[in-house]
Amino acid sequence: MTTRVNGVESLRAAHHAGVAALVATAREVPEALWNVARPGDKWSPAQIAEHLRLSYLAGNAELDGGVGLRLRTSFWMRTILRIVYLRKILRTGKIPAGARAPREIRPGAGPFSRDATIAAVEAESVRFENALATRAPGHALTHHVFGRLDTLRTWRFMTVHTEHHRRQIEETAAGT
Repeated sequence: MTTRVNGVESLRAAHHAGVAALVATAREVPEALWNVARPGDKWSPAQIAEHLRLSYLAGNAELDGGVGLRLRTSFWMRTILRIVYLRKILRTGKIPAGARAPREIRPGAGPFSRDATIAAVEAESVRFENALATRAPGHALTHHVFGRLDTLRTWRFMTVHTEHHRRQIEETAAGT
């Protein structure tokens, strides 16, 4: 049991550090670039931050006993995707290019205030961390493609997801 508890604690710490890194990176984006779409018609740093806020909001809604993300795959498709993609995502820490967010966590066009959006991401992520930390390791949250993820996989996936988007914001902050 101690290993399981230590695993949860280390996953939570990694997630917390990932959110802190995201917040620091987002604050480095010049105000003039915050709401500017990245090359290739991709989300702006503001939309990326809003997407993360919505992701945590959906997780919090489910943790609060409400509705989170709607499952969009059949049992068979989910099984294949878990074997082919989820294992690799959790192992490598990389989300495949072209992965699409479900409607409920896609950001609007904006504009979004930099300081308010970053603060909201921080607040929702802390609320998520605190709520998930109170759940037993077997408790599960819904991912729209992979289905129910236990708390250990949820911690890891959310850390990977946050880092994935931190790198995207970093590209803008670096001017690339």
